[in-house]
Amino acid sequence: MGMFFFFPLNLHFAYSIVIDRSMTKPLFIILYSIALVLSVVQFFHPISMKVLESADGTVVLIAATDSPLSPVWTIYALSVIDVRQI
Repeated sequence: MGMFFFFPLNLHFAYSIVIDRSMTKPLFIILYSIALVLSVVQFFHPISMKVLESADGTVVLIAATDSPLSPVWTIYALSVIDVRQI
């Protein structure tokens, strides 16, 4: 769940530094409501990472690339990343 909020927090911090004022409320609400929705969806239908148990009982964490919502999460993450850090 933390990763869903990491990307908007990164953008929020960069916005505050570059623009030198607080983020507008509509943008704040849109940005964090998307993160909240993705976090809730992750509990019911993994869209970023999923936990699997192998035959020998070990637990494995893998990317949920087979999810139809995986592109939505990827596009969201790429759209809010601060490109100056790349």
